[in-house]
Amino acid sequence: MADKGNIISELLEGIEKGDPRFKNLSRSFSDQSSPKYTAIPFDQLGDLSQLRVLSIKDHNIRRIGPQIGQMTNLGMLDLSDNPLEELPQEIGNLTILEILSLSYTTQIDLEWEMDHLKTPGNYPKYIGEGGLKNLPDSFANLQNLNSLRLDNCRFKEIPDVIFELRNLQSLDLWCNKLEAINPKIGQLTKLEYLKLSKNNFNQLPETIGQLKQLKRLRLDNLSLEDLPESIGELQNLMMLEICYGEIEHIPASISKLKNLQSIYLIETQMDDIYFNALKVLLPHVAIHTKPIF
Repeated sequence: MADKGNIISELLEGIEKGDPRFKNLSRSFSDQSSPKYTAIPFDQLGDLSQLRVLSIKDHNIRRIGPQIGQMTNLGMLDLSDNPLEELPQEIGNLTILEILSLSYTTQIDLEWEMDHLKTPGNYPKYIGEGGLKNLPDSFANLQNLNSLRLDNCRFKEIPDVIFELRNLQSLDLWCNKLEAINPKIGQLTKLEYLKLSKNNFNQLPETIGQLKQLKRLRLDNLSLEDLPESIGELQNLMMLEICYGEIEHIPASISKLKNLQSIYLIETQMDDIYFNALKVLLPHVAIHTKPIF
């Protein structure tokens, strides 16, 4: 059986290069010169059941019609930069979907953001009422999903349906209002990339150590003061980022991470004595304490 990941990669590469074989399998309405749509233009998409890639970025779409459920061959869907408020139950029909981006469904006060760029907690300050706050139960049907972006939305907690996506490899929840991380996060055992930066929680559950395939963990701009001992169980972790936060120390169990290559600890609450101790504990790891320009 062909590798689905390779098929999707070949498809995306062919579309980018203008390969005529893929002409009728992709639609993009992301050009700045396009009219701003308030709904997905299903009538312009041809045979919905044959579409493999759909990108409608930076428009004014707040709700998605049930016709989305007819796109049963869709492999990638990008609806970033739309003020989405909810998803229809029919989204669960997209059972072979592998890549889904629902980023920036809400507008951030950029002036406030620049003033608080390095301040942990109290994120973010919204403008207007748009933004995803929850996901439909049918979202759990997306069992082939391997990449999910929900950054810059309005989630106060990680929706339970996400923990059912057992093939997820990349999850981005940057800049929401997450007040806690559910211990169920440990169920996502195929995760390789996890970004939880710019949220309001102040501790990680011990179950984070169950993410044995994790390679990169981003925890910037948080009120975390320490990490759980189970951080030392992330045997495939290569990069750890904990910049611009309240972190004071990292448990000694981190010395068990033989694949760790880099730690970013820029502008934290750690003192020089602790940094020197880390260097002794992790002689094989590059520890960055100053911005890299």
